[in-house]
Amino acid sequence: MLQELGIKAEFVGIGEHKKAPEQFMWEEPNPVAREDHEDGLRQTEANFVRTVSCGRWITESQLHEEANRGPFTAQEDKQAKLVDRVAFDDELTSVIQTVVGCPIPLQPYRAGAWAPNRFGPRQKIALLYVEGDMINDQSKQIPIVNLNLAGASSLTKTIQQLREDAAVRTGFSESKVQGVLWWLLICFGVNSFCLARRSP
Repeated sequence: MLQELGIKAEFVGIGEHKKAPEQFMWEEPNPVAREDHEDGLRQTEANFVRTVSCGRWITESQLHEEANRGPFTAQEDKQAKLVDRVAFDDELTSVIQTVVGCPIPLQPYRAGAWAPNRFGPRQKIALLYVEGDMINDQSKQIPIVNLNLAGASSLTKTIQQLREDAAVRTGFSESKVQGVLWWLLICFGVNSFCLARRSP
């Protein structure tokens, strides 16, 4: 992509294993980077095989041999000693209780809630965008003729909600409406909102 934009990347290498800039210079990794990547994969595989073989009470060579024959069905996994038992969905509760010795409830997985990056109220800027023909009613959309109607009642309600929101400190307006009068009314409403925010 950089070549298509006429940009040529040049980097100064400080070591043969520092390969981060390669993605901006070459389409393929150099021999050292390729060997590092393959060595990392071999180490990951060796660690996985060692852990699984110890847990399943089988040799690493046997696990390698079985893994090369995969993928397996559930019964083939059991025959290869990769799993202890096979059960259907409606049998999980009873099978787990038999294996563990006590009932264990099963619940759908739910990701944990992350703490917010910031605490307390945060100030906001309001952007009021109005598009369509202004009417003295609620905003509407007529899909048959692809027409947007910007309602003055909806606009007034929105401006009032923004004024009552203590977190909103200022506001801007962008409008594509028919009629100078309506545009002036929008500017007046937004300006009144901004003045109200500046007042103590």
